[in-house]
Amino acid sequence: MTPATVVTGFLGAGKTTLILDAFRFRPPTERWAVVVNERGSVGIDGALLTADGVSVREVAGGCVCCTAGIELEVALVSILREVRPNRLLVEPSGAARPERVIDALRSRGIREAVEPRATLCLVDPRRLADPRVTRSEIFQTQLAVADRVIETHAAAATAEDRAALEALVAGAWPPRSVDWTDGALDPAWLDLPPGGGLRVLPAAGHEAIAGDGRIWSAARVFDAVLLELAVQGIVRPGLLPEGVLRIKGLFHTDRGWRRLDGTSDELRWTPSSWRGDSRLEILTATAPAAWDPIWTRLEGSLRTGAQAG
Repeated sequence: MTPATVVTGFLGAGKTTLILDAFRFRPPTERWAVVVNERGSVGIDGALLTADGVSVREVAGGCVCCTAGIELEVALVSILREVRPNRLLVEPSGAARPERVIDALRSRGIREAVEPRATLCLVDPRRLADPRVTRSEIFQTQLAVADRVIETHAAAATAEDRAALEALVAGAWPPRSVDWTDGALDPAWLDLPPGGGLRVLPAAGHEAIAGDGRIWSAARVFDAVLLELAVQGIVRPGLLPEGVLRIKGLFHTDRGWRRLDGTSDELRWTPSSWRGDSRLEILTATAPAAWDPIWTRLEGSLRTGAQAG
């Protein structure tokens, strides 16, 4: 399996610089491959990304996940078959929707050959003072899909810039870590697994005394209808004696990725850009006799041997 890393970030965040630096860590016996795109008629990034032992495929004429979505899959299949790389890097345009790139890596015919690693989101903290950036749907999606946030242009950033980024990431769920760089890549970033850790915290205004959570691989797919029924059976009337103070989840379902937020009184399902893993976190006022029946009921909605795409 070829490890594959998606490097995303807003325009000018430093994605190409970081990928170019990554080549320093390529073992001389390995073949690396890069899939890039440039929104203009001339592929600037494709011209820059040239190095011995590195093969480049460019998806020109639009962002790799939207107008050139088919071309992206063709480029991925082509480079995997022809080059048989030891490592794959994908750099979407700064205007791309990275979750669609990850979906392509997990699509039939490609997922059998690649092993997605953590998605890296590069952020120039100096731009967070611009509301056009922070309110951008693309920027918000890039943060939502990120497994690891990388602060770029660190030497030029002020303490206020960094504080703004830390505050932005601190409120994210699932939890993420922030690293920083001035263009140099930490090779360990390329081998980070997708997904994040569990963080079962008390709900605002409540003193929860019990909580638990579980994570499933993104490769496992839930039946959306059975999942909703399972969650309803957990919270009302429920396997929990006094219901839940808060329930939060992210799930890879046969109807796409979905987020769950709610309490015993209300459950809300919305689409999600997260692709790292499926997870559920529960907070209760009274601990159940055992958590296993809850997880058993939930896992009953998993589709046996199924993968979406």
